[in-house]
Amino acid sequence: MPTLTLTPEEYETMLQTRREAEAENERLRHELVAARGLDGNEVITALTQLVRHAMPIISFAVANLPPETIRGWPTGDLARLADGLENLPDFAPADDELRLSWNDFVCDLRMLERQRTATSAQPVAQPTPNSVGD
Repeated sequence: MPTLTLTPEEYETMLQTRREAEAENERLRHELVAARGLDGNEVITALTQLVRHAMPIISFAVANLPPETIRGWPTGDLARLADGLENLPDFAPADDELRLSWNDFVCDLRMLERQRTATSAQPVAQPTPNSVGD
């Protein structure tokens, strides 16, 4: 078996280089985990799955609860959800189509709300004693 002779300085340099390489390896491992959207406790994965489970429910509500008959739609929340879809770690083209669909619905909601506000702001004609018999 061959032997290698190192001076104490060379040995210390080798150990220091190893420590630096291990630290760099650990830093890169953390960056890789973050880039994959995973964390040590898998919180991001769990939150992504939660959003994925909520998406069909939201789509069902958008498709089946027409704003013409349902007041009080959480328009701002739906807009924030639609815009936030692109932040999902596994965002895909189908998600972009869904985002556009939800944003279109938000536009419809806002337009309808403006119409309701304008209509309710108009005074209602009150009958006068002279117009009752007419």
